[in-house]
Amino acid sequence: MLLIAGLALIGLAGETWLRSKGPFMISHYPNVFVADVGLMLPPRTEVRWTNRADFWTVSRTNSLGFLDREPPSPERAAESCHVAVIGDSYVAAKEVPISEKFHVRLEEMAARELPALDVTTSAFGRGSTGQINQLAYYDEYARHLRPRLIVLIFLPNDFRNNFPLLRFMANGATRGIRGYVSAERAEDGGFRLRPPDPDYRRFTLPRPKLWNWHWAGLTVERSPWFWAWLKSSTLPGPEQFSAVWEEEGELWHTETLAFTAFALDEFKKRAERDGAALVILAAHRMVNDGDVPLAWLSELAAERRIPVVDQADFINRQGAELRDAEWTHDGHWNLAGHRWAAEALLEYLKQNQELCE
Repeated sequence: MLLIAGLALIGLAGETWLRSKGPFMISHYPNVFVADVGLMLPPRTEVRWTNRADFWTVSRTNSLGFLDREPPSPERAAESCHVAVIGDSYVAAKEVPISEKFHVRLEEMAARELPALDVTTSAFGRGSTGQINQLAYYDEYARHLRPRLIVLIFLPNDFRNNFPLLRFMANGATRGIRGYVSAERAEDGGFRLRPPDPDYRRFTLPRPKLWNWHWAGLTVERSPWFWAWLKSSTLPGPEQFSAVWEEEGELWHTETLAFTAFALDEFKKRAERDGAALVILAAHRMVNDGDVPLAWLSELAAERRIPVVDQADFINRQGAELRDAEWTHDGHWNLAGHRWAAEALLEYLKQNQELCE
């Protein structure tokens, strides 16, 4: 009885502690399928996001289904120096309020320091996507704003997300590879794009039992907050099943780089066709495991004459630590990380003001 009473007290104390830290415990991130684009958030929908430790963020999607302000009209964007930012979860940035996201901060900083350029910004991002998947964001949404500058945000996982086989292994248990625009090898050895499949669920893999949120008859949605936090903090995630990725040798490495090169080629073609400049912002995590991912990206970009802005280098030049750019319990940018991303891009704009002329 004493043991049961002690456990109950621990649970009650944990529940009280967690409820005192944040307004909610369960994230709400709904999905819809959009033809020619793939999985998206519904337009004008509330999104709640928390890691139950660092942030409890409530935001609303705009009319396009992105976590951003309403985009400017095509007329306003065309008369300004419009910057279209495209990327994954670092652009979606569910962890911070929209007003604190780096592209919004960039617009505010440019208004103060480069007013003659008349910089406007918009962001098109969704987590677990690579540049191949993100081509649809440019084609269907960003292109209509006639941006002067297209900024691609790049992280190490983008190499994996651009390669269908690795993407299937990483995300097959939840959404497969067919829920987005993807690429495949053509008969001549080149590449071709595949449209997203509305029946993408038939390509998913069954969840391993260790990923099943049902345990002892309880679910996260119905569990007390403390119970949900314990489960989310102790159950292994997909990264613990990824060791096989490291064992497949040179073929996988070559294909990963090849698919990423194809994605950059496609963005380069679009930028040149539409009279826009293209730049890559390499996020600070590109050097987390040494300089190898950044070296791969730099080589691919140099071959295509695409400039790379190195956020890690910028942070180091400020005398700060890279870990200060992310949350304590989450690798995404915190407020400082978003500010440094904005300042790094502002520095690039200052050095290349002719892009806005």
